[in-house]
Amino acid sequence: MIPHRRSGGFTFPKELDPAKVGGPEGQLYHLEDDPSETRNLWDEEPEVVEELRGMLQAVQDAGH
Repeated sequence: MIPHRRSGGFTFPKELDPAKVGGPEGQLYHLEDDPSETRNLWDEEPEVVEELRGMLQAVQDAGH
């Protein structure tokens, strides 16, 4: 999960326009099924996004 619309630094940057109306807030890919990151699942999997956000927040709150 990348909680914004730019590359997370592990792959080539995606050319995403954050001002695009109706675009997803972030990026979520199923890397086993889509290793080229061609299908952003952010809007299709909101429960996964929320679970991962919670996990990320817990790590950040722990000072990591």
